[in-house]
Amino acid sequence: MMHAMKEITQRSVRYNEYIEHYITIPRGVLNREVLERVLQKLEEDGVQVLRADFFCGAESETVTIYEDFRKRIPALFLSDSSAHDETAGVCIYAVQPIGGKEVLYSVKDDVLLGACFSTDDRTILVRSGMYNETIQTNFEQETREEYAMASNLLEEYSLEPHHIYRYWNYMSDIVRYYQPFNTVRNEYYDSHKIIDYPAATGIEARLPNAKNIFVGFEAITGDDVSVRTVSSDMQSDAWTYGPRFSRAVVLDFTKDDVKKMYISGTSTIDQHGASILRDEPEKNVAYVLASVEHLLEKEQLTTNNVVSAYVYVVDDAVCNIFEMLYSAKGYTFPYLILRTPICRNDLLFEMECVAISNN
Repeated sequence: MMHAMKEITQRSVRYNEYIEHYITIPRGVLNREVLERVLQKLEEDGVQVLRADFFCGAESETVTIYEDFRKRIPALFLSDSSAHDETAGVCIYAVQPIGGKEVLYSVKDDVLLGACFSTDDRTILVRSGMYNETIQTNFEQETREEYAMASNLLEEYSLEPHHIYRYWNYMSDIVRYYQPFNTVRNEYYDSHKIIDYPAATGIEARLPNAKNIFVGFEAITGDDVSVRTVSSDMQSDAWTYGPRFSRAVVLDFTKDDVKKMYISGTSTIDQHGASILRDEPEKNVAYVLASVEHLLEKEQLTTNNVVSAYVYVVDDAVCNIFEMLYSAKGYTFPYLILRTPICRNDLLFEMECVAISNN
């Protein structure tokens, strides 16, 4: 597997009361010593981790690193569904308070499950850590338990389900489980009267401890923050053909003069909800990249505003096409790659990202 991105990147944005940091250590660069050095530097600078997502090869030994570090930082471990690869990478989302604020961690049996950061006028909550729960044989029941744990975390910090603006839904077998997952998600949204759908990703990944699903999220509440959904002119709204999520959401921080955009997992879906370009891999990847750029342009953003991106490919051939186009287009945004099936058998490539207006 080629790797166009070979260096650690850090993208930062300043708000009135804190600085946000996104640090990406690409696959092929991450090891225990590198991660220890990065975390030590963050600690010295007063930077506190909200989330760390590890993307690893199926043969990677990074699971041992994850097991060690998940008691220090909220961490999620995702490995390729197949293929023998020993590389690993991580994306760290962190805040640097200005004025003495502290991140509060939700802990169970010494494992960090979530992180909450509050300023005078807002609260940000992240669910990113995975606890070794008892595995359910019934997928829908396991999914309901995931949503129950999400609700419990929200309640712990006085937030509600409608405060969630971004979900990450990782499943052990996406083609098998995506429909029952949507059934449970619909139940949850209906019970909480959620009609402005958050941005979301639903993707396959090998999870620790043989779990079948993990539901991660980010939520926010505050008088000075507005959240709005964004539709695409290149793709139909997902809920018109099934899954309830928005193509993107935007958080407007008016006092900080910051705009933050979360683009959902984006694949080759057309304006009618149909899969396209299955037999033309290069056009397939190019269409997804164009769809992401289109959403960014609707908010007067470009790929230069992207602070973090996750890329999902079905095999090495598609990965190599992405790496080729990344270089040919002169992209510089940081990314992590996972080799895994996507939510339909006829999809090859998916990408999501976070972009900020004044990074």
